[in-house]
Amino acid sequence: MGRKSKFSKEQKIEICRRYLDGSESVSRLAEEINVNKSTVKRWIRIFKAYGDSAFDEKSANGSYTKEFKRKVVEAYLAGEGSLRDIAVKYNIPSERTVLVWVKLYNDHIELKDYIPGGKEIYMTKCRKVTKEERIEIVKYCMEHALDYQGTCKVFNVTYSNVFNWVRKYREKGEEGLSDRRGRRKKDEELDELGLLKKQLREKERELERGSSGDKTVKKSGGDRKERICRTSKFENEYQSIKEIREEDKEVSLSAMFEILGVKRANYYKWLKHNKSERDLENEELADFIRKYDEKFNHTLGYRMMTDRINRDENKNYNDKQVYKVMKILGIKSIIRPKEEAVQSEKATIQPRII
Repeated sequence: MGRKSKFSKEQKIEICRRYLDGSESVSRLAEEINVNKSTVKRWIRIFKAYGDSAFDEKSANGSYTKEFKRKVVEAYLAGEGSLRDIAVKYNIPSERTVLVWVKLYNDHIELKDYIPGGKEIYMTKCRKVTKEERIEIVKYCMEHALDYQGTCKVFNVTYSNVFNWVRKYREKGEEGLSDRRGRRKKDEELDELGLLKKQLREKERELERGSSGDKTVKKSGGDRKERICRTSKFENEYQSIKEIREEDKEVSLSAMFEILGVKRANYYKWLKHNKSERDLENEELADFIRKYDEKFNHTLGYRMMTDRINRDENKNYNDKQVYKVMKILGIKSIIRPKEEAVQSEKATIQPRII
């Protein structure tokens, strides 16, 4: 389908007749309908040449053969008129189209036929194509002077696919036509930045898996009590950077900061954090909680836990502090189910006597 005009056929005819009658100027008419003066002038030229039929709506964009293009170019070069005159004479909507053809002709570039094939070429549904078929399609296209449209019709594939396959074949050869979707790259195939991203992702997943279990155990090597002392929004990111840096001193910190989206200053602040008295107290409390939880077979809630520790260890912890540390450790008491009250069948209700 051709492009839909903003103005109807009747509106364009009325504008042209008002100008030709001498009642209105081009500037006044252009201002009235809010268009450029050149647009009104073009309508008038076409109307003078073809009358009312000049503004008939077209069902599709115009298509021109190479013979017609050559005829138009030769007419212009022979001095039969300006670009605008030639466009009007041969019923070409825009003089720019004529200019493009003239430039191609002067640059000794062949003028080719244009046959609109939008629905057949550009809107073709994708189908599965093997690597061998891709190679065959690319070779056919290159043997036929990169005729993408013709190749699409012969093999029933999309224009974009053929174009991309030819480009990849030129860059990487037949290996570039392999389908790598859903396949992870091996370490030797990654560059330095890609390998670093992979290491950081693996380290973060490792930390997340560890945090879903015992939150006090370090995810890679040894006992870790930092979570009891403090938490950070980027705790896993900082820990990943620290561990990778310990494994390889040559890894770029700047690259890791950029990949994970953390600031250098915040990382060093986290790294150099000194434990406060409260942190040390919570670590000691965590050891007591583990000890008494095992001793009483996981039956102590936070209130009973507080009472036992304060009495036996001569401490003065409060309930909220114990509750918080127990929550971080994931320690809960095992609650015995309530026994249902059983009413005797012989039970009788005595009448109320006042």
